[in-house]
Amino acid sequence: PVFHRLTSRALVAVRGADWRAFLQNLLSNDVETLAPGRTRAALLLTPQGKLLTDLIVIAQDDGALLDVLAERREALIQEERRDAARTVA
Repeated sequence: PVFHRLTSRALVAVRGADWRAFLQNLLSNDVETLAPGRTRAALLLTPQGKLLTDLIVIAQDDGALLDVLAERREALIQEERRDAARTVA
């Protein structure tokens, strides 16, 4: 296979034993049944249900990669950090 880097896209890694539960609370689509190596389109939502961005979830054995527009990468990371802080608190 031949791969080309798309500068308009970015990847964000989500790792940890609870990655599925973490993403399940943030995304519009089910990731609990997503097998490693498979992909699924989803929407990233605020706790109030507001749309932040669309993305593609790429499941891996130890986590997931989130394929998102490069311009939305930082917003995605910030939202994940906010949700992680809410989960710990």
